[in-house]
This record gives sequence, C-alpha cells and structure tokens, in this order.
Amino acid sequence: MGKKGKKSKKQKKNQKRTQKDAIKKKARKLVNRQSMMMANRMRRMARHTESVNMGDQKPVIELDGEISLPKCDGVGECCKNKIVRINPGDIWKMMHNERMRTEFGVELTVDLFKPPEERGWLHYNLDPRAGIPVCTIRRDLQEDDMDHCAFLVVKDEHYICLLGDDRPMACQANPVTRVGKKNAMGRLEGWNYTVMDEPCATCPKNTEEQLTITVEEWLQKRDMEERYRIADMYFGFQGWLARDVKAEEMKQLATMLVFDYDRYALDIGGISREEILENRPESPEHVMTNARMVVESIVKGISPNEKTSGGDPKGDSKGDSAG
Repeated sequence: MGKKGKKSKKQKKNQKRTQKDAIKKKARKLVNRQSMMMANRMRRMARHTESVNMGDQKPVIELDGEISLPKCDGVGECCKNKIVRINPGDIWKMMHNERMRTEFGVELTVDLFKPPEERGWLHYNLDPRAGIPVCTIRRDLQEDDMDHCAFLVVKDEHYICLLGDDRPMACQANPVTRVGKKNAMGRLEGWNYTVMDEPCATCPKNTEEQLTITVEEWLQKRDMEERYRIADMYFGFQGWLARDVKAEEMKQLATMLVFDYDRYALDIGGISREEILENRPESPEHVMTNARMVVESIVKGISPNEKTSGGDPKGDSKGDSAG
C-alpha cells in the first residue's frame, strides 16, 4: 500500500482530465459569450437601417417569352434609386475582383462593411417578412452627392460599374428578375420572370434600336446558370435556418456570417488578417458550410474551433424573391 496522500497514476490522469475539461468549458463560455455579443451588435446594426421594400410585382413572363431591351451593357439609370440585394455568391465575386483589391484596398469582407463615415460599400437591411437581415449595396454615401449604387461611377452621362463582369447577380440579369413560385405549403416549386423596365425609358443610353430576345436567351447570354445555382443554395441555407434554428439572434448571426464571413475569424477567433488571407474559403458553398458549423457549435455549447460535423448548406427552401 502506498503512502497516505500519494495519488495513483489513475488519479493523476483523472485530475488532469478534469482540469482540461474545466479549461475547455471556460473557453467555450468565453467564445459563446463573445459570439452572442457579436450577434447582438450585428442585430443592432441591421435594425438601424431601413427595411427592404421590394415594391409591386410586374407581369409574369415565361422563359420562351420575347422581350425588347435597349442595346447597352446593363449599366445606366437602372443603377440609381434601387435597392440591390446580394447573395453570398456576389460577395465571393467582389472579394476576388482585382480592382477592388488594388484600387480600394478591399482584402477582407470587413472592408466592405466599413462605417458610414468611411464610405462603406455594403450594409444590412431588415426583411420585413422574414425578420432577418439581408445584405444590400449602399446607395446613399456617394462623393458626388447623387443617390446611386456605391459601385457606380457617373461622369458626363457616362456610366461605369467598378465591378465589371463581377457585378451582383441581380445586376448581371437586369432588367430581367426572377421571383419564386410557392405551392400551397409555402415551399418553392419554380420561378417566375419579370422585366423591370421603367429606368430604361429615361436612360440616356436608351435608343430607338432595341434587342428582341427571349428571357431564356437573355439569361444564357448573361451566364446566369452558375449565379442562380449559388443563389438557390443560399435559399437552401435559409431553409435550414427556418427549420432547425430556433433562436432569432442565431438566425440573424448565421445570415450575416455568410456575407461578412471574415469578421468572426478576425473579431472572435483572433486570427490575423495575414492568416485569413492565406486561408480563404474555397467557394461560396464553403462559406455557407462554415457559417452553419459556427452556429451549430454555439447552439450546442461547444467551441467552433473543436471538431464538429458541418452540414450541407443544401436543404428545403421556403423560397424568396431572387432579385
């Protein structure tokens, strides 16, 4: 028998495990507390912006229906006085746009969401129907005191989009937009298409010569298949939120993490900008999977840095306007 008070190897091992678990528990509480504080800050930021108003729906046009459009590059009066909603795929393209990096120093998503006094590019609005933030392009902070998209440059009636071919999905397909069709259960079962043509009537680029084309041909011409695929995946992500996430603050945090996806690593993870730049998400799908893992980890009360089972962002969607 050993001396009184002397601990066995098993006891020491159990003590170490207990200490390790206590440290883990404390770290988890800290991470979750920081995450909740971050969620509340982002919620306040969203609530302090105007709600999105999608306006009246236009007549439905079938894919094989013909439309007449001005012969232009899709940049003009249509970029003014318009709320442009964007999806994770749009953010992805912005973050890989060479001009945004070299001319404007946009390296991380946090650079897109600068404070108003620093001429931020993007901000959040609240969707009055779903009650969750949606990401929109700022249109009220331009240096020329004109109310237009932050990425639009206007010089002597000459219109230039800073993003070029990397502009958002809604802009790329403009003036054609799609709106989800829902069944009796409220589930998405297809798409309707409409043409938002009012700005064209007053645009200086509008000429008597028109392009006559079917909706399907126009969407093919604009390479919309991949853009719509990513948008549909985001609708699946929203379906997961509606179905499986109960806490409103977690729904809002998850929604914003698919847009400003570098902020969590920077503010909560304490990862440097250099490290984040070296380990970029591989795709918009990766961004949505990461956001889902973070929220599931917080809900389960574990640190997002520990090994968790990430879910597929695909899922049932209740549908929404695609813009």
